[in-house]
Amino acid sequence: MNKYIRAIGFNFLFLAISTIAFLVLTPLAITIMGEEFYGLWVILSSIMLFSNVGTLGIGTIVNKFSAEETGEENKKFYGSIFSAGVLMIFPMALLTMVVLWLTSGFIARSNDLDPALEENFKLAINVCAFGILPQYLTKIPQGFLLSQLRNEKVRLMDLLTSIMPWIGGVVISTIEKNLVWIAIWYVCLQLFLLFGYIHFIRDDIDWFVRPNQALFKRMRSFSVFMFIESTAISLFQQFDRVVVGTVLGPVYAGVYSVGTSIGLRLTLLSGQITEVMVPYSSQKGSQKANDELYGTIRLVSKVLSLV
Repeated sequence: MNKYIRAIGFNFLFLAISTIAFLVLTPLAITIMGEEFYGLWVILSSIMLFSNVGTLGIGTIVNKFSAEETGEENKKFYGSIFSAGVLMIFPMALLTMVVLWLTSGFIARSNDLDPALEENFKLAINVCAFGILPQYLTKIPQGFLLSQLRNEKVRLMDLLTSIMPWIGGVVISTIEKNLVWIAIWYVCLQLFLLFGYIHFIRDDIDWFVRPNQALFKRMRSFSVFMFIESTAISLFQQFDRVVVGTVLGPVYAGVYSVGTSIGLRLTLLSGQITEVMVPYSSQKGSQKANDELYGTIRLVSKVLSLV
């Protein structure tokens, strides 16, 4: 049990660090970018985060199935999971990229901008679309690391994911308020994160295993439920900002994002605990240790009620 408590501890540590960074960087970004440009940047970021609905919850799926394996042929099994994940994600990434390219003009026109800024916003969305594939692929090694309770590595990468777009946006805005340059920074960051995750798991899986057909079918069936969950979460956490920007304008989207970001961090408190329950429940379920599993679920439920 100590390894699970340790994983939860890392989750809370990095949540605290990211919250402090958010409180410091938000007023700095608003001051340097200005209200309208900051609002557009928030909308652009929300669009990219909302596009994660196309991942089909692959991170949680890989987390679940990787945690179930306790045999000697782990590397081959993990390799098969990785291959199946890529097979599921690749066409969805391409589809999401095409949808962004086709709708970028409509999204830009909906925000009632001057022609130059509208064109800049549209081009930024088109550039960001190139970051979809690495953004999707990172979910696979991320899920694997969580299944092995190597949360410190995942949280470190999550910290970079949450802080570096802010730092890049602020630095670029001091030079030139150009959404395209920020979009290029986003794509480079996604590539860096993907290579970072691959580096972390390079010795843990067999990279040349073809996907197992039975395993692929199980993962695909599970993805239906995860798609519904991830869509609901994205609608709650990101899509509302896009709607506010479209209806009220980018300035109000920026104001709205500050309040909702603070509120969201309160709900993230429980997520730091329940995330670790995925590999725990999967492993105990595969071992048929139901009494121990149910006892832990009751304990976690009590703790979350207090939180």
